[in-house]
Amino acid sequence: MKKISERVLAVILTMTIVLGTGTAFVNAKTDADIPSGDIVYDESDPGYNEGKDHLTTQQFFEFVDTINAVFKKVFGFNLINENKIRVEVNGVMNDIFTGWTRKSGGTLDVIKIANSLPDFTEGSDKVCELLNIDVDTLEPIMKDKANELYKQGKNLSGLFVDFARMYLLRIDHMSLDADQNKKDPTVYNVFIVIYYKNGKSEKIKSDFIYDTETHELKRKNERGVLGFNLDGDDYVIYAIKDTWQRYFGFCIAYDILANLTFYDYDTKRIYLTYGGKDWLFQIWKGIYWISNGAEIGIYNRPEQKIWTTVFKCAPDEDMMVMSLELFQGSRRIFVREAQLHWWVIGFSIEEKVYDAKYLTAKGTIEFPNEEFAELFIKAANKKGVVSSRDGLDVSWCWAQTA
Repeated sequence: MKKISERVLAVILTMTIVLGTGTAFVNAKTDADIPSGDIVYDESDPGYNEGKDHLTTQQFFEFVDTINAVFKKVFGFNLINENKIRVEVNGVMNDIFTGWTRKSGGTLDVIKIANSLPDFTEGSDKVCELLNIDVDTLEPIMKDKANELYKQGKNLSGLFVDFARMYLLRIDHMSLDADQNKKDPTVYNVFIVIYYKNGKSEKIKSDFIYDTETHELKRKNERGVLGFNLDGDDYVIYAIKDTWQRYFGFCIAYDILANLTFYDYDTKRIYLTYGGKDWLFQIWKGIYWISNGAEIGIYNRPEQKIWTTVFKCAPDEDMMVMSLELFQGSRRIFVREAQLHWWVIGFSIEEKVYDAKYLTAKGTIEFPNEEFAELFIKAANKKGVVSSRDGLDVSWCWAQTA
């Protein structure tokens, strides 16, 4: 049953991440298109102060409802069940979700997302009556079977049986909450309670935790949702080290394909060769659908005589300690503290989004030696990313004048 809780939470957080970072009309400009220089805050420019409006959770679901209505009119039935499973969000989870809604000016309403799950159990009473199914007798048998399948590592089969069991029981509503870990009071364990139409209920634990010291909502053992975790303090989405993107490397084609998304970012590519390898340090900043975001990634490959744009994401032995900050003028949007990583990112969901020219990205990189650090500084400064170093520690800043 733990798998059920994980899947429900994953759906809610996936919707949050998808709405937060976007998937699908980017304008990823090349280096040549992007002027760089000293930090200039043109407060007379309306875009600097006003920013841009973006899609809200309410507007998103209104769009879904419109699609549903058209589908029903054409085909005679709804594409998505209009009846939803009511989800109560309590305790620390309510604090996190309402805080996110407040910071985003109502743009991202996670509680509304949680209450958008279609009621997939509707009509099961008629099925049971038609097939003469005794739910009270069958339910414990199905529960034991699902647990047996989980123990055998057959998670998909176990989930199928569990969902079939819940379908027969019919869900009335659910509650999402977290209780304090007895061994570590700084950690809260997230759980779901499912209430059924027959008056029964069951508490389902998950592998999601909320860390009150780091203010992170994440999965245990550094597992993320779609490769990402959530900072519940700054309300920033960030990547885990072993996110799935790491296995696909990087090339310029990815930025070109980004034109098929709702992103509008600028990027700088810093190339150099060191230690028998070609290196790419790439920085991004701009609009990620409803987020203001920035990224820095490290990529490399064996040194090549014929230059191509295909790189691998840096392996563990080539990761570096990096930090990242994003500013809109003098206002700091987020900070990702120094950490050993190959890809440090932040997507901050706010009421307004700002074109990349109004954003300033800053960061630090700790290099393994001074020779490598100096090569980076020379290459970065040529690209308009102002860089300097103190020993092995390099500080960089990318601002734009236009």
